[in-house]
Amino acid sequence: MKRPIRVLHLEDSLRDAEVLHDKIRTGGVSADIVLVNSKERFETALAGDSFDLILCDYNVPSYDGISAIKRAQEQQPDTPVIVISGSLGEDEAVKCLHTGARDYLLKQRLDRLAPAVRRAIQEAEERRSRKEAEQALLQRERRLSSVYATVADCLFHLLRNCSGQKSDQEHMMSRCCNNLRGFSR
Repeated sequence: MKRPIRVLHLEDSLRDAEVLHDKIRTGGVSADIVLVNSKERFETALAGDSFDLILCDYNVPSYDGISAIKRAQEQQPDTPVIVISGSLGEDEAVKCLHTGARDYLLKQRLDRLAPAVRRAIQEAEERRSRKEAEQALLQRERRLSSVYATVADCLFHLLRNCSGQKSDQEHMMSRCCNNLRGFSR
């Protein structure tokens, strides 16, 4: 069984929050939702815990959606943000997307909420998996590069020291073999 997603929800209207939470649950998304209603609580939650998704009301007293998106990006850059608003104009919506929000929804069109949540979570998982694969590939390339450099170093020393001094060659070969096996010099 998949664990419930952890959601941080910035919303100053308890009624609106309850409607959103109900839409998420009835949409088939299992979620543990942390509701905050102010800038201070939002920033404290971001700094103190990790979340799978952030839902953000665009208009909260003394805090706007753009500032909330920026703070979320600073604190939890891999966590997708969905902006929710009762009156988000097209220009503001585009600005939210350019700032880093994954999606925006109007409170009058919450039928799209559960699919938007699922899509944001899936995209975040894909980005995380891709990032992990890239890191693993980079580590592998570094290891192989080190092995190739050590082999080349061994061959260079063997060819340079082929003057018949067997003990020196054996010593050099032993050092090179140890390097290949990961032992320090």
